[in-house]
Amino acid sequence: MGLVDEIREQLDDHETPLKELVREGLRFFIDSPVKGIETHSVSEARDLYMVGQEKFLNRSKPTSRWFQVDASSTFATAFGERDIGTISNNEIEEWIYRNKGSGSHSKLNDYRFVHAFFQWCFKKAIVGSNVVSMVDKPTTETKEPISLSIQQAKDLLYYATEIDDMSMLPYFAVGIFAGVRPSEIIRGEWEDLDWDENIIRVRHRKGSIKYTRSVELPAICVEWLDYCKSRERTGSLTPQNHSKLFNLVRACAGFKLSKSQISSMHLFGKEKLVENCDAKNRTSWANDQMRHTAITYRLKIIKHIGEVAEWSGNTPRIIKSNYQSVKGITAQSTKEFYDLTPKNVLKGH
Repeated sequence: MGLVDEIREQLDDHETPLKELVREGLRFFIDSPVKGIETHSVSEARDLYMVGQEKFLNRSKPTSRWFQVDASSTFATAFGERDIGTISNNEIEEWIYRNKGSGSHSKLNDYRFVHAFFQWCFKKAIVGSNVVSMVDKPTTETKEPISLSIQQAKDLLYYATEIDDMSMLPYFAVGIFAGVRPSEIIRGEWEDLDWDENIIRVRHRKGSIKYTRSVELPAICVEWLDYCKSRERTGSLTPQNHSKLFNLVRACAGFKLSKSQISSMHLFGKEKLVENCDAKNRTSWANDQMRHTAITYRLKIIKHIGEVAEWSGNTPRIIKSNYQSVKGITAQSTKEFYDLTPKNVLKGH
């Protein structure tokens, strides 16, 4: 009778006659999709999931660390030795929204992890269904992209010519005028450029011979690449210490950075320009600001959402919703943007 009491307690049913209760219990067992499945704790399932996950090798280090350490460890810690087959969709939803102060992107990333995890468990017959599919995917706020002002673009290009023998100038030229993602530029090699067609083939990942798309280099971008004699180069598009050099150029151009971001490096005589780089009145750098600039001005010139989407590696929906009307982008600023030639930029300093 102890087992019957436990069933009644679990079902919160203390009125159904015993015979009918047993019949319902047997029917549930026969029809259950998890019947015969070996039980695993959340921690055990997580360890099985993480072993041999080759896809993590293809991700960036921050993404790989988040997937392998942050999200999976947090989830395993939260549910520990619980049988993974007993975790409900409500419990998963509570876990995703556990930190009220976390941003919408963090919640979406947690959802993506736990959904992929349970889908894998379902395919491996560790659970009978992916209960995460019953949880609504967190939504993220779409912010208007922030483009560089003409003066900011001009200053970045100028100081890139002044620092480390112009080693970072290709990075800024391709980012500002061709809209290639920072990670894609860093993965790139000079052999990825086709100078006859004036295109750069964007690599799938570092060292890969697979490409995701070909990006036409605007004439002004080619002019900047020729200015630093890029046709003669081989190997990586960016120097090994590109992160600190990127920070130094931005600091010289007036953007706000902490002093630790340019510490322990040669400042190429720009000490005065960066001594107050952490001042509150400096402009903060916006994520993907160079890319947003390139796409916004490309759309002003091409005026075809589909072509710009293919060029930038975005969807037409994103181009239409984010780039059709950006504050500060006018016919006059478009003319000034495409007039940022090496001659005009260097003449103004």
